[in-house]
Amino acid sequence: MTVVNGLSSMVGSDKNGVRSAINAGLDRDVTVGLTLWSLVEADEDSLLVDYEVLDPPEKTELHIVLVESELVTEPQRGENRGETLEHTNVVRSWVTLPDWAGVADVPIPSDAVREHCQLFAFVQHKRTMEVLGATSLSPFSPE
Repeated sequence: MTVVNGLSSMVGSDKNGVRSAINAGLDRDVTVGLTLWSLVEADEDSLLVDYEVLDPPEKTELHIVLVESELVTEPQRGENRGETLEHTNVVRSWVTLPDWAGVADVPIPSDAVREHCQLFAFVQHKRTMEVLGATSLSPFSPE
């Protein structure tokens, strides 16, 4: 099952339905301002990130996720046995923050390849799961 923006759900193999839901989400107005700044690696296991949300609606919460791309698996069983699967934007850590501004300590898994990682932050309604604002940051990219 694929869920897009907390509002639409469909079978993941329904490419037209997924594209349509994504496009509808992209056409919606952003209602929440959100900013991330990478401060520094706190240590080899985490990253400190400064964040701020402007005008957050009631009944919402802020999440920051660290995702990693260019991951590869080779399943040993099941329908994909013997295949090489490539994965993009796999969530490696997830932090839900209690405040609308501050510094978040985001864990970095020890096996993560930092150059393949990116941060996404999003404000989400607690009941409907609708994403009301989002941003991203590539803290390990060369400047």
